[in-house]
Order: sequence, then C-alpha cells, then structure tokens
Amino acid sequence: MVVPKISSVTPSCNLDISKLSLPKHIKLADPSFHKPAKISMLLGAQVLFKIIKADQIKINDSITLQNSVFNYIVTGGLPTADDKLHCFLLSEQERLENLISKFWQLESMEDESLNLNSQTKFCEDHFVNNHRRDQTGHYIVQMAFLKEPSCLGESKKTAIRRLNSLW
Repeated sequence: MVVPKISSVTPSCNLDISKLSLPKHIKLADPSFHKPAKISMLLGAQVLFKIIKADQIKINDSITLQNSVFNYIVTGGLPTADDKLHCFLLSEQERLENLISKFWQLESMEDESLNLNSQTKFCEDHFVNNHRRDQTGHYIVQMAFLKEPSCLGESKKTAIRRLNSLW
C-alpha cells in the first residue's frame, strides 16, 4: 500500500546522544536518528527477519544497536534533549475520531467513486491483469514499467544480487 504520509516527524524533538558511546567502527542505517525527520518507509513485520542480522551491540540498559541489511539500527529509548516528559500515543494533531473516520472512508471506497489519473489508471489496470496469489495467500504482481526496462541500465542486476544476498 502506498500512502502519502506515514506519520509526523520522528522523533518529535532532538534526542540527547552526547552521553552515548557509539562505537566508531560501525555504520548506522540512519546517522541522524536523533534529529526529527520524516519517515521514508515503513516495513511490515513479514520482512523483519529478512533484514535483521544476528549481531547486536548493547550500549547501555536502554539502547541496543541491531545489525541489519541497512547497517546498524538504534533500538530502545533515549531522554529528550529538552528533558521534558512526552507521551507518544498519537503523533497527529487531529482528533482520534477524525483519524478513524478517515481510515474507514478510505477502506470503504467504491471502485466507481475513484477519480483516477492516467498513471493511477495504468497501475490499476496492470494489477488487475497481472496479479495472482500464491499458496500462502500473498499477492504476486508482475513489475509495471512506464518506460522500457532497458532505461534502468545495470540496476536490475544490482537489485537481483542484493535480493539474492538477503535470501
């Protein structure tokens, strides 16, 4: 599913990492993890064990560095730089009722009510004509291209090598 916004910026404020002793030899998946920024991608739980590697580095009682295919991920909790207490139950400014209402509106959209632009229409048609379900119920969809795949150069070989290294 592609959505225009996953959440507001995360973390909600700068985190104080001055007292953390992060090993110099490791590469972080997000070197700016302590600064508020937009979330680029949200991965589902079904891929978690495909991206996580075995080694971990325990920094203290609350912080662990977990190795992954994206380099090390910082897990745990940190005090905020402004030492205020925060509750992160809901990061959106909208009321919960409005968010739930919007969710159900999206979930209950009828096909005839969609106003599709040409690219969206192309994707819809491609999905309808090129999908199947495997024995586990997962959808398998053939890759859609707006241009000839040859314009990708060597990226296909690079992607296949990277995927093969994950499996």
